[in-house]
Order: sequence, then C-alpha cells, then structure tokens
Amino acid sequence: MNFRWWMAEQEYKNADFKHDYRSTPHYKEALKDVKEQVKDILNCTTKRNDDFQDISFISTHSLLDNDCDYNDAYLLRYCSRNHFHIVTDDGDITKQDIPIKIVTA
Repeated sequence: MNFRWWMAEQEYKNADFKHDYRSTPHYKEALKDVKEQVKDILNCTTKRNDDFQDISFISTHSLLDNDCDYNDAYLLRYCSRNHFHIVTDDGDITKQDIPIKIVTA
C-alpha cells in the first residue's frame, strides 16, 4: 500500500519496488511502522507451531481455486483445525466455505 502511495506522490507509472522504492526514506519510515505494529501484535499474541506435518495436503488442495492460493488454503485449514479466528486484509479468503470466523477490512 505504501509503495502505491509513494508511486502516486512521485507520479511514477512503472517503478520497481525493490530497485526504486526500498532505498527511499518513505520505505524506511513504512518499514519502521510495520516493525512497530508487528512488535505490538507479538506482545498480545501467543506463538504456535504451524503443524505442517499434521495438516492433510488433500484437504488443503481441495480449497485451491481462482480465489484461494496454497498459502490461503493452508492458513484456513490450520485455523479450522485449531479453532482459531483469522484477522486479515485478504478479501479472497472470505470467499471460502469453511466454518471459521474471518475478520477483515
């Protein structure tokens, strides 16, 4: 999101994230903000193992479609298996028919 704002501010049409944006003060400020947000999140959450070896590839694979890539499918299966809610800004994940609570913008 910050990259798009920066491109609009600079009136760039085809800027490259890695080569054009990451060396800018704008990026450094955005990165600083993200690090603070992650730190805040980690202070009020509990880290868990991802149980990768225990989640069925077949059940994960069955969720794959135009709206759900492998990472989304795996996350949905993991949360379903553990009765977790998902907080995400990924609107595609809400299109899946899986019985978990999804909180999104």
